[in-house]
Amino acid sequence: MFLTLALGYLLLPFDLIPDFLLGIGQVDDLLIVLSLLMSALRLIPKDIFDQYRRQATEIDVTP
Repeated sequence: MFLTLALGYLLLPFDLIPDFLLGIGQVDDLLIVLSLLMSALRLIPKDIFDQYRRQATEIDVTP
């Protein structure tokens, strides 16, 4: 659900702070999307998160 909200916030044409306010408009987008992503990550059970993190570090990516 949080990922859907983050994607929707990025794609919809309205913002809490308009983007024409240089710098501030983009920063609020970044903060809102990052907070939604962090909330989504917190919902993943720790044992599952650790399992997939371990698998990701074991992948050999050398050519």
